[in-house]
Amino acid sequence: MELREIEKRLRSLKANPCGVGQYLLQQYLNLLNDLYVKRQAFTKEEILKHAHQMHYVARCTQDKMFLINPPQNAGLYFMDNTHISTKSCSFDAKPELEATGLTKLGTIATYHSYGGHYMFLRPSVDEAIWQCPKEWQDKAVAFEFAIPSSVEVESVYDRNLDLHILNTTFYAGETPRAIKERTYYW
Repeated sequence: MELREIEKRLRSLKANPCGVGQYLLQQYLNLLNDLYVKRQAFTKEEILKHAHQMHYVARCTQDKMFLINPPQNAGLYFMDNTHISTKSCSFDAKPELEATGLTKLGTIATYHSYGGHYMFLRPSVDEAIWQCPKEWQDKAVAFEFAIPSSVEVESVYDRNLDLHILNTTFYAGETPRAIKERTYYW
């Protein structure tokens, strides 16, 4: 999500608050402003540097990745996607290496733009990186997206913000050498 996208959402929400009350409108505006400030704090170079440290992991079985309700036998895997911003890190991603020895730092709500229609979930690496809490940024080596409630798009799409909201878990630990040495694409 680029700064201009957040600016556009701020202008749009101010012009057409979709029937929300003044208190809720102010909460939305504050949230968008916070996102704008967080995103503004990172250059592309800084995001790229963090992408070499902080990698996308997902719950997988041998043949399938899960963003919601993973089965008991699903393991945590480093995924093969190396696009940082231009492509969803969950799109067509395949498990590359099992993510063992990771320690959960915590889970936060993260906000994501979508591709084309609001039903197309499009979380990206850069969005996870710049929304990672400062106190975790030097420790985090992996992050995992999860849909917080049900499979229905309405459970993750906020029409007032015009964004998807996911639960993102950050992990500390050791990153395997093969994952560290990847080439990343913006």
